[in-house]
Amino acid sequence: MTASPRQHTDLIERKIADLPKEPGVYLMKNAKDKIIYVGKAKVLRNRVRSYFRGTHTHPKLKKLVARIVDFEILLTKSETEALLLERFLIKKHQPKYNVLLRDDKSFPLVRIDKQSKWPRITKVRRTAKDGAKYIGPFVNESQLYRLISAAFKIFPLIRCSEHEFRNAKRPCNYYHMKMCMAPCALPVKREEYLKVVEDAEDFLLGRNKELAKNLKEKMQGASEQEQYEKAALFRDQIKALEKMLGGQAVIVKGLEEADVFGFASSEGHVAVHVNHVRSENLSSYDQFVFECFDEPGDLFYLDFLLHYYDSHPLPRNIALQDIAHENLFRERFFEVLDTDRKKKKADTPLQTNILFPKKAQKKEMVEIAVKNAEHALKRKLESLDKAQTSLSIMQEKLKLSQFPNRIECIDISHLQGDQTVASCVCMVAGKPFPEGYRKYNVKTLEPGKVDDYQSMREIVGRRIKRGIEEDTLPDLLVIDGGKGQLNAALDAMAAFPGVATELVGLAKARNLETMSPTRGGSTLTSEERIFKPGSSKPIPLKTGSPSYRLLVKLRDEAHRFAITFHRQKKTKAALDSPLESIAGVGPKTRQKIVTAFGGLQQLEKATLAQLQGVEGVSKKQALAVFTFLNQD
Repeated sequence: MTASPRQHTDLIERKIADLPKEPGVYLMKNAKDKIIYVGKAKVLRNRVRSYFRGTHTHPKLKKLVARIVDFEILLTKSETEALLLERFLIKKHQPKYNVLLRDDKSFPLVRIDKQSKWPRITKVRRTAKDGAKYIGPFVNESQLYRLISAAFKIFPLIRCSEHEFRNAKRPCNYYHMKMCMAPCALPVKREEYLKVVEDAEDFLLGRNKELAKNLKEKMQGASEQEQYEKAALFRDQIKALEKMLGGQAVIVKGLEEADVFGFASSEGHVAVHVNHVRSENLSSYDQFVFECFDEPGDLFYLDFLLHYYDSHPLPRNIALQDIAHENLFRERFFEVLDTDRKKKKADTPLQTNILFPKKAQKKEMVEIAVKNAEHALKRKLESLDKAQTSLSIMQEKLKLSQFPNRIECIDISHLQGDQTVASCVCMVAGKPFPEGYRKYNVKTLEPGKVDDYQSMREIVGRRIKRGIEEDTLPDLLVIDGGKGQLNAALDAMAAFPGVATELVGLAKARNLETMSPTRGGSTLTSEERIFKPGSSKPIPLKTGSPSYRLLVKLRDEAHRFAITFHRQKKTKAALDSPLESIAGVGPKTRQKIVTAFGGLQQLEKATLAQLQGVEGVSKKQALAVFTFLNQD
């Protein structure tokens, strides 16, 4: 039997009264006993009690507290131990309401495999224990793309695939443009090529000052040995490097390598801007903006840095804006890092300094990072305000009982009953939320049967059931269709009493021409209408209005997502045919054959001569297919 809200409240109050005044970690749970938030505290009783005082103004915190039905605590000896334990539990449980930095599996990296005979520079999404060198991760993917493109322009690196490399008969055009050494077809020494790869690696790491010096030394050495072609190659690399770096100014003299952090907070949001200084130049930057209902301060900065350097390489220096307790900050930061290094059995000494610059250019660098963080935060809040206004207008226009922060749209797709599928796309705070996208195979229909209402009934039921289990119910569910589809969705919703999700249908009008109230002329009105449960008249959406733009964009995205899924199913069904079992006939050949005859039914009637006439199909393959189809 499920406990009532009053029982949950009584349980929490009893547990709060028994909380110790000691440091530790607390884990908040929802009705499904799932951990939705992990926090740490110097005094557990005070911190946990603060959540249930009912005086919160932050929307995210209100949502969190509304979902808490129980909590657990884990005592620690010190705040540092609590910090370590909190980081471990956040990584393990990925709680919904914690600030989570994506790890290096999500951010792109550069991979250089020096163990291969001819190493390549490639972009990857995750690291592996394969002996290769990984650089990154890079938050800004377009920035990484520009960096790799520049490396290929400056250094004569291999660009082609392994297959192209092995089968090359002569040098490609990149060789003639002096952008590749062409070891695929020419006698190039591996040692010389590895030196080029090492130079490119220095460039990607931002060691441009040392790189320029090394290239000049190599050019001078080649010239003295009368190796003028090689000297010219180094000269061209130096020119290309200087051209690319021409717009970069020296940022801080004497600061070779540093990550400079700037923080800004307002209205329950925090922005972080990180400038990466390498060889006294600004080489790249990272930027984050996220909701945060904890008060930003020393502890928040410490948390962020520790999470950030879980997936980023430590620089020689870390520069931060002024904080209240600098020495304590350093002590805890290095204490946690040392503990992590002991677990990983790292034997190299830690060579990182934390700076709180007070004067000169270093302080200016921190101020620049803070200004960038403030600018990013301002843009985010302006965007949120605009989205909030549009959603508020929609709430008023559609007479919704709750603010539609999370909106989802369901669309059904089929071709005369064949391969019926559905899509559900999601929008949060007026922006697409791809993590909430879902694809569905409709399971309750017989093959070939067309029944959009039954399909909608099934998918809505499955979506609501999953939303209850995962605590991801939308505030508003938009059904692609009119009264019939909306009523089918309402039938499904009847099985879940108490669910607050509201339903509307979105459909195009049948008659677009209406009489204008003035001058008796004809005016083209909006073709989009909203159907609401219990209302016989649809609500027209004014073309170009905030509600129109949001809902039509969402519906079109649901339609695109469903159509794409349907096409994938059709293609797979065509390829996963009985032909799959024929030896020597691969997927591409099967596709050519099925496409040439327009389907399996027509293919079964094909003669051997017709099969042999299909372009790209050998006589042996045609005979194998003909024999298989006529084996009875």
